Amino acid sequence: MKFTLTSILIALTATTTTFASPITVDVSVGTPGFTCPNRVDGFCHASNVHSGCTSDGEFYSDAMDVCGQCTCL
Repeated sequence: MKFTLTSILIALTATTTTFASPITVDVSVGTPGFTCPNRVDGFCHASNVHSGCTSDGEFYSDAMDVCGQCTCL
């Protein structure tokens, strides 16, 4: 039983990593993209920071103190 469960888990892991593909976001559908200074770009684009652009093209972020210099494209 242990051998079978291990085999299934290994096969499942190999299958999911083989078919995994990067997630792409179509900015024409959702929030337009934005750009930031190099020193804060990674932080401001992190999913847990909640940054983006309004439909009016204004930048917003939960961390405006750090990301305030970012601009919408």
